Amino acid sequence: MSACAALLSALAPSYGLFVLAQIGLGAGVNGMTPAATALVTEMAPSHVRGRMTALLQSSWVLGTVLASAGAFLLIPLVGWRWGMASGGLALLYLGVVRRFMPESVRYLISRGRIAEAFALRERLERRWDVAIALPMVEANPVTPLGARGRLGELWSPIYRRSTSMLWDMWFVKVFFYRGVWTWLPTLLVLAGHSAAAARLALLVISLAQFPATVASAFLIDRVGRKPLLVVGLAISSAAALAFGMVATDPILNLVFGALMGALTLSTNAAALAYTPELYPTRVRATGVGMASSFGRIAAVISPAAISALLVVAGGSLVPVFGMFAAALAAGALVVGIGGEETAGRTLEEISR
Repeated sequence: MSACAALLSALAPSYGLFVLAQIGLGAGVNGMTPAATALVTEMAPSHVRGRMTALLQSSWVLGTVLASAGAFLLIPLVGWRWGMASGGLALLYLGVVRRFMPESVRYLISRGRIAEAFALRERLERRWDVAIALPMVEANPVTPLGARGRLGELWSPIYRRSTSMLWDMWFVKVFFYRGVWTWLPTLLVLAGHSAAAARLALLVISLAQFPATVASAFLIDRVGRKPLLVVGLAISSAAALAFGMVATDPILNLVFGALMGALTLSTNAAALAYTPELYPTRVRATGVGMASSFGRIAAVISPAAISALLVVAGGSLVPVFGMFAAALAAGALVVGIGGEETAGRTLEEISR
């Protein structure tokens, strides 16, 4: 879907059709996240599950950097249409996915496809020389839930606390991320930096995200999901406030900006690993998708809130980043109070 939407964007004869194609592109890209996250979570062994899911997030970061570099190089040479059409190369990856990406064994069992699940496990164990633990097989598999049933289960008494905590956490994270990275070049220019210096600062901050994400992947199974999220959100809060207060200083601006960028993506990797673990197989992808979708509301609110604060404060960045610091601190508090640790536990044990 994403590749087709990219091609349609490149061929769009009007602005209206281009916007529709971009909506389809966004839907396709964001629709892959819950499925990919759930698959990795369900296939990974308990002792490295967090690392593997967090490394999945690092691949998104690397892809973003490569896409930005590709756009920087391609568009001046061949124009934006050909640059957009390059997204259609993803169609070539379909063959790889069909051949090498297995279905989740847990998903097959939850749908009563027991023989298929055991055959797949045997094939994977033989190919990769690993041992794959299977959940207990129920005599009468649960009938698959419809869309309304899956959403209702997310807010059932068993999962209500986790759902509330996760939705709040994702709202805070997207509120900060979309607000800062959408507006940052403009905010830096308002603080007195040149356009070139603002672009350099954005590049440095973006580059800090990748090693931080990888570091998070190798820490998450050692220190746990909850501590990594709480500490990361709390330090992000302090870094955001400091960034707003020193925005006119180019050196301190880079220091606190890089710290913000690093912690933003490292906590995002932890959140991506943590979210699917709190739900059973039958609603795991739905749980991830709904939490992420609720966060998208913040993506609409955040830029408007920044604009309003800039007008009220006469262009000062302190109230803007003070708002982000308060939101991040609230996120740390919510996870600290409402979250449970999942490191080292089986998915069946966590979701009861």
